[in-house]
Amino acid sequence: MDRKEESYSIREQIFLMFMPFCTLISIISLLTNKNDIRSNVLFIIAIAYFTTLTYLSYKKVSIPIIHRLGIYVLIFLILPVLWLREVEYFPLNITYTILIFMLLNYLTVGKERITLNILGITLLESLLLIFHDKIQTTTPWIILFPLVFLFLALLLITIERAYEIEKLNTQEREDKLTKLTRIDHLTGLYNRNYMEQKLKSVHNIWKRGVQTYSLIMLDIDYFKDYNDYYGHIKGDNCLKIISSILQEQITRDTDYAFRYGGEEFLIILGFTDVYGAEFVANKIKAAIDVAKIEHNSSKISNYITISMGISTINETYNSFSDLLLMTDKALYQAKNSGRNRVIHYKEDSLVTT
Repeated sequence: MDRKEESYSIREQIFLMFMPFCTLISIISLLTNKNDIRSNVLFIIAIAYFTTLTYLSYKKVSIPIIHRLGIYVLIFLILPVLWLREVEYFPLNITYTILIFMLLNYLTVGKERITLNILGITLLESLLLIFHDKIQTTTPWIILFPLVFLFLALLLITIERAYEIEKLNTQEREDKLTKLTRIDHLTGLYNRNYMEQKLKSVHNIWKRGVQTYSLIMLDIDYFKDYNDYYGHIKGDNCLKIISSILQEQITRDTDYAFRYGGEEFLIILGFTDVYGAEFVANKIKAAIDVAKIEHNSSKISNYITISMGISTINETYNSFSDLLLMTDKALYQAKNSGRNRVIHYKEDSLVTT
């Protein structure tokens, strides 16, 4: 995957920059104390290695592969080599071992984390046993070091879990806030503000030469009379039923249903030509007819009916606003032609479907 198409997480950024930074600090410290340049060889190699990983990550090399490669090299190559070559620097080795275990527990999860901790502590125990005499430690240290690293691993896991839970809670709060700004609270459909954003997005996709799109605007016939006759609570329930029918009929990921205002609704049908739009409109109309929502104050039926206007994008429209205007014009004509019908706007003509 191309690096340009993705962004780094905090973990990956820490992973790529942490070890080069630490090894650079170590080199400066050793040179300041006038140590032999040979004692810096391992650290110079480490800087070169992680700098190479950083460079490769910006190329077409998969980040997860680099991520995992670095972790395993840390545990099974750099850690033992650190002890084998620089055992006389015992405090420095212990410091780096702690940092490596911290990095290990921060960058891995699940069974991999448990397995690497077991293998890493076993490796550390083996190194301590091998160099027990050289580092002049007492026997309790052979037991204490693994216990310290095990405690450190558990502590880091606990901290990370708390961080992940807080991150999840924050995301949930943001999702709820986003939903409140996009959803009409009565019907559960998208609201008009979000409709304008989505319509602009769909139109921009069409301008890039992608497949056409269509709009359907629908209005509940004689809804004011319905409210006056049955009351506003019944009126709200009617809107909810119509909205539920729309959600049942609009099932594709590229289609969106909105409450346009009052008893009017708008549907965006992505990748849909005029024939597809007419099919969807007639399907919605048939579903509402089947629902048989009582409307004794209607002048054309004893049940709720709808009028619908359709338009399909083409090169004659300068913007999505023009298409929306033509859709509204088709709906207006459907209502003036007796209601309970579907009218399709087509290049300055209105066609009943």
